[in-house]
Amino acid sequence: MAALPIPANQYFNDFSFDLIEYEVKRKKVIVGNFKGLLNKDENGRHIAFLMDASILPGDVLTASHQSFVIRSIEHDHYNGTPELLKAYY
Repeated sequence: MAALPIPANQYFNDFSFDLIEYEVKRKKVIVGNFKGLLNKDENGRHIAFLMDASILPGDVLTASHQSFVIRSIEHDHYNGTPELLKAYY
């Protein structure tokens, strides 16, 4: 868990040209499409999403010709409220 210096929506607006839409599959069933940002931190490589994304460990995220198997989920907070879902792969 980390504290965000700005709201997650503002972060996504600032990097809107870098957003990638991912198809999320859970047990081979598509559960949704969500926009996220590739990133890395001290815990490893991840894709950051807004909190409305339905993503769990074990899900497979696909965009273009790349797929990622999610190994863990963490949340970053702004003013004590979870605002950013980080899906580590």
